[in-house]
Order: sequence, then C-alpha cells, then structure tokens
Amino acid sequence: MKKLTVLFAVAALSIALLPSCKAINKGDRMPETSSAKIDSISYYLGVWFGNMVKQSDFGELNFTKIQKGVMDVLNDKEIPDQQEVGMALQEYVMKRQEYVSERTKEEGIAFLAKNKRKPGVDTTESGLQYKIIADGDGLCPTDKDTVEVHYRGTLIDGTEFDSSYERNEPASFTLGQVIAGWSEGIKKIKEGGKIELYIPYELGYGSRGAGIIPGYATLIFEVELLSVKPYVEVAK
Repeated sequence: MKKLTVLFAVAALSIALLPSCKAINKGDRMPETSSAKIDSISYYLGVWFGNMVKQSDFGELNFTKIQKGVMDVLNDKEIPDQQEVGMALQEYVMKRQEYVSERTKEEGIAFLAKNKRKPGVDTTESGLQYKIIADGDGLCPTDKDTVEVHYRGTLIDGTEFDSSYERNEPASFTLGQVIAGWSEGIKKIKEGGKIELYIPYELGYGSRGAGIIPGYATLIFEVELLSVKPYVEVAK
C-alpha cells in the first residue's frame, strides 16, 4: 500500500503539470525560477511517475481516466474515500500478479519443451537444459570452489537482466552459493569452457522471482568459466 500511495502522489504532481490540464495555483512560481527549469522538473516528475507505473505492472491503463482522477482530487470534487481506492487497487494488483505469474510459468514450460529438441541441447534429471559451446581444458569446479566467470542473463523473451560483460568486470563467487541451475550447470565444463544454461524456475528464483525477474521465470545464461580457485579447508 505504501508503494501505491507514493505512486498516486507522484501521479498527482506529474499529470497536473501537463499542458492540457487546468493549471492549479497558476503563477505560484518561486523567484528566479525559469520556465525551462519548470519544464525540466515537470518532465522528471513524469518520468518518475512512468517508472512507478511500469514497476507496478498494472497492464493496460486508460491515462485519460488517470488524468481525470488526479484533476478531481486537485479541484476538490467528490471522489471515493482512500480506503476504497486502496482496496480496489490492491485487489487488482494481486490478481494481475497471479495472471502474470501463471502466464510466465506456461510460457517457460512451452519454451523448454521446444528447446530440448534443438541440436546440442542436453537435459539433466533435475530439468536443467544446457548446451556446451566449449568444454575447456582446466579444472572442473565443485560446489566449494570459487569460480570467476563472465556471463549474460536473459529472460526467454530476450530481456537482459544482468551481465558482467556490460560491467566489463568478471564475477567471482563460491559455486555452491548460487541458484541451483547455475551450480549444476557450471560443473558441466572446465576452466576456459563456455556453456549456455536454460534454467526452469524451480532451479532459478522460484515462484517469487528477484528484482526484475518475475516469479516462475525460465532463465537463459551464457557463461564463460574463466578460472577455478579450489576450496582449501582452513585448519582449526
């Protein structure tokens, strides 16, 4: 609910500044504030509002109705009480999330069913699919080893959610501390190898997702195993 409150507070500010709207408190400008500055701040508020809407994933929206709601508030017209508004939005967002999750799950299952028939793609007992691009000729990692990798992660629609290539910096971590699909898949190659992983949601971030990764998402990773640092047990 806090997120929705912020969303509509920003909406009130940003949409109220649209040229097509009636100007609220017209002429109330701070001294020495240029029109260019007001235009700039107005645009930033619009971007902020747009990002909030995008992150909330309401699906299709009627922006004419959004503008009307904002103007009704600012012009002190009769509107539903905040509890009614909050409950209606919360119920809709929850249903929307359920719909998106189910659709994401179905699309992932269909993708994997088709993908496993492609040349070079193997499937493990866990459901992980992988394609070895290069075997490598160095050490093969274990769960306790630290690996250095370059990687790119995408959703099945091609949306990139993470990339060490973009950061221009390899990543290092203990193999047993990452998602199950990674831990299992990287052990299929050796140092110097490269692999593509197709990870079902059960071996990824599950039903909850993570960041921009939605729940039930099937993930695709392109991974280069640059080096393996074997685990050394510290004497007690």
